[in-house]
Amino acid sequence: MLLLWSAVLLGFSRVSDADFSPPQFNISLDQPPEERWLPLTKHFDGAFMRKAAAQVIDSTVPKWVHRAVEPIAAALEEFFPQPYAGEIRGVATGFGLSIGDVVLLNFAYETTAFCTSIVSQDTKGNIYHGRNLDYEHDDILRNITVDVQFIRNGQVAYKGTTFVGLVGLWTGQSSNKFTISGDERAQGYWWENAFAAFVRKNTPVSWLMRNTLEEAVDFEDAVMKLAKIPIIADVYYIVAGARPNQGVVVTRNREGPADIWPLDPVNGRWYQVETNYDHWTTPPPFDDRRTPAIKALNATGQENINLDTLFKVITFFISMKAAVLIQRWYRQYVARMEVRRRCTWTIFQSIEYAGEQDQIKLQNFFTYLMDHFTPTNSNQRDLIAHIFTEDEIYKETELEKYFDHESIELPESYTGPHIDFPLTAAHAAALVEAFRHKQNGLPSVEKPYIFNGDYVDRGKNSIEILLILFAFLLVYPNEVHMNRGNHEDYIVNLRYGFTKEVMQKYKIVDILWSDPMHQEGCVPNAVRGGGCYYGPDVTEKVLSRHNIQLLIRSHECKQDGYEFCHNRKVLTIFSASNYYELGSNRGAYVKLGPDLIPHLVQYQVSRTTRKLTMKQRVSRVERSALRALREQLFSHKSDLISAFEKYDKNKTGRISLNDWATVVESVLHLGLPWRVLRSQLVQSAPEGLLEYHAWFDDLAIEQPTTEHVHQSLLETLYRNRSNLETIFRIIDSDNSGLVSFEEFCQTWKLLSSHLNMEISNEAISDLARSIDFNKDGSIDINEFLEAFRLVDKIHYTEREGSLLLTTPGDLL
Repeated sequence: MLLLWSAVLLGFSRVSDADFSPPQFNISLDQPPEERWLPLTKHFDGAFMRKAAAQVIDSTVPKWVHRAVEPIAAALEEFFPQPYAGEIRGVATGFGLSIGDVVLLNFAYETTAFCTSIVSQDTKGNIYHGRNLDYEHDDILRNITVDVQFIRNGQVAYKGTTFVGLVGLWTGQSSNKFTISGDERAQGYWWENAFAAFVRKNTPVSWLMRNTLEEAVDFEDAVMKLAKIPIIADVYYIVAGARPNQGVVVTRNREGPADIWPLDPVNGRWYQVETNYDHWTTPPPFDDRRTPAIKALNATGQENINLDTLFKVITFFISMKAAVLIQRWYRQYVARMEVRRRCTWTIFQSIEYAGEQDQIKLQNFFTYLMDHFTPTNSNQRDLIAHIFTEDEIYKETELEKYFDHESIELPESYTGPHIDFPLTAAHAAALVEAFRHKQNGLPSVEKPYIFNGDYVDRGKNSIEILLILFAFLLVYPNEVHMNRGNHEDYIVNLRYGFTKEVMQKYKIVDILWSDPMHQEGCVPNAVRGGGCYYGPDVTEKVLSRHNIQLLIRSHECKQDGYEFCHNRKVLTIFSASNYYELGSNRGAYVKLGPDLIPHLVQYQVSRTTRKLTMKQRVSRVERSALRALREQLFSHKSDLISAFEKYDKNKTGRISLNDWATVVESVLHLGLPWRVLRSQLVQSAPEGLLEYHAWFDDLAIEQPTTEHVHQSLLETLYRNRSNLETIFRIIDSDNSGLVSFEEFCQTWKLLSSHLNMEISNEAISDLARSIDFNKDGSIDINEFLEAFRLVDKIHYTEREGSLLLTTPGDLL
């Protein structure tokens, strides 16, 4: 285990290990990039390097990445900037490696920095920065670890520690300015790293560190560069400066900072410990290196911290060498579970957001009925009246029988206008005139005001009128009384314009369904169907304009119940645990004290899930997600078959699996990794070809409900099931769970008219009769919905239910 130390105060680096010290080389930046690393080729044997590189690459990089790199290596300068493209060519030539292998070797180093970094400050303001390198394959890497000094014009520009073949740096020092170390942050997939590198052309993590060492003028400039420049993989950058308080941990996403965590000795935070987990989360019990390091630092004390004592603290990790083997195995296991969990999460989230688009469509349906639909018979007229009429209206009508305005007694002190009923134009004029001359005055105990509803839908200033009334209610809570009228009903607001006024003036849907993104800018939120995505630059502008430090938002499910983003200036809180399925996510809430520092509390409501192992929890949620996904596939059966037939030019009834993945995404638009999910959705594909008609046989419908139901009607039901349930619940005014045969049929006709679908009366009647089990003329809503639940013909075990029953080649 190699221990690297940097003491910025004196401007030198110290490398310590009980039994090992790496060789040192000078890399001349004045030479052409292809020649810079040649000094290493004279020290390290080419055959040994080729064998070492093959071991690291084969055990770290997925096979599909090997194939993907081949065309990149052939056009290296198109994908990588200078001087790194030239240096990669030089390393390949010097050691007899292929360019593709050197690219893969650098990729392997980019994502396996399993390390611990510590930055601390003593009582005199001196900064100490320590880091241990605990990569996988340390038996190989120990023998190819080197110290390098980068020379320009005969002077040391910067220095660092690296591995032979890596043209970047994971640990480095710009003398008398700052030091940097990098720790792996396990986030994302290999394909995401490859996409960021080769398509988006983000900077590799170790190259950004080297660029920063070469270009940054001071500590602050270094932190800014390390925080903002897009990179190919998530990482922790630990930076130490030459002056007091100059220590920070930068937690990075690919596109920007997730968190910046500085030293704060004044408030007792004189050290920072970073391993491979976010500092604001609890480290996993199988790999808690953070806690013993913190205990050792606290026992040492700030007054005793120096290079030697910090060395003793971090050498504790040498005794953890045996545990590292277990940790590596467990990390691989956790990585597999993480892939399954992320695929499951993506399924749930994609289906949820598609459902939110359906809610917008349902609102459009109600608007369509009110604006365009003219009932042609009494049944349709009664149904519309039933949907848009609240029980309270009938109750108010009954109450009117028991109250008479003539029985109201006026006190002798009353000086306002006297009116009679029914009101005339003169009465209205008298009321207006009285208010104009403040005849009645402001609210008081002697002069209470009662506003009797219908505050909105009365012109273009309904919002302003409502806000004035609410303001009076707040100022005079005992003297102002507001009753609710029928125009304070949501459906009536839709019909008579108040909702439209709110939307035009304040864009409420933009606030509700707008989500933060890593990229800068603002783009429409096409996934949810409303609102927008906004970047860290938008957050910064809004918070600065309104002098706000933190934006707390909700309405977006997070696995841990919360998530910070945009440099910890946006906090998402989601309080419903088990949102998608038991065990799918934690809930959380935030507590803010007088200091306004957020304290997060996580919880899991169900005790059952607390006792489940990770594998059991993932498998349980996974099965639920796959069931929901199969329902989506079945509800689009006709569209899928039509699309399959376009790829089946010879009408064989079979298509390739690649075409299958392309078609299902083009029809469902869920943005899912279909090639990864294929093994769970396609049970048989002889010779790599899928019999697409037979494929739907794996989805079965419970009998006898559907034995006489037309296929197109059945698919329409599945596609609009949630909307139908909403409408039926509205019709079911007494909450009995029953709707009449006629109401059921009329609802279908209205919906089909809105969707511009031709569904025959006979087909709708057949459907209604098939679920009127006791033939009493009423339909049980719950039985109706349950009757059409998809059931799998194949019962999956936890092993069979794994999303990882695939090979890397399946991803191509």
